[in-house]
Amino acid sequence: MSQFVSSIAADDGDGLSLDFALGLYASNRLLLSRHDDDALPADERGIVMTSDDDDPNERLLSVVWGSTSVVLLSSHKEYVLDVSHVGAGELAAARAMLTRMNHDAVVTVDE
Repeated sequence: MSQFVSSIAADDGDGLSLDFALGLYASNRLLLSRHDDDALPADERGIVMTSDDDDPNERLLSVVWGSTSVVLLSSHKEYVLDVSHVGAGELAAARAMLTRMNHDAVVTVDE
């Protein structure tokens, strides 16, 4: 079952992040973030996921980006996100941010 996404915010202020507002009233959030991790061992680098479930050390493994849905596979579970109501500009900014976050191809991205 997919989760409704009401908006997506891309931010590069303190590292890189994508914030998916989940639910009609954005009552839950799913945050993808990546900070300067060059000093970390290779197995600890990558895009960290933070959700209301608050699974520690959850890392993004793959993304399938479709026109109306985004499927995120993490080290803990799969998220199916309904992005059909998100504006084209927000979607384009989110995809561009994901590309920046994945500069070293640590995550598999299919479109």
